[in-house]
Amino acid sequence: MTGIVRKATSIFLLSLFLLPYLMNGWTALATRILSGKGPWCVANPNAQTEVLQANIDYVCGIVIGACGAIQEGASCYTTDIVRRASYPMNAYFYMYGHKDINCYFNGTGRIVHDDPGYGNCVYPS
Repeated sequence: MTGIVRKATSIFLLSLFLLPYLMNGWTALATRILSGKGPWCVANPNAQTEVLQANIDYVCGIVIGACGAIQEGASCYTTDIVRRASYPMNAYFYMYGHKDINCYFNGTGRIVHDDPGYGNCVYPS
């Protein structure tokens, strides 16, 4: 019973802490704090290969370290262009803030709340 009361008290206090953020439209921050992870930005599976490659080239040119994990032999290397583009797109989203605009990529990005990581490939959140 003590554990339940302690947990309820913690949730209540956390909600009081988050109330100003929720009132200011910072629901993404509140969601992230409450869940402890995510969201992530991934490539739309219907996007054209050329556009996804352009996304990779763009992010790799401006976000230092965003593309090391997708190089051949690295933990997130894959020949699947959707997965290969998703990692740097998410790195950009992570670095510049979890805002819709930072995952837009000309309509080829989408925000997900399920961890897109696989095997040894871990996406920052």
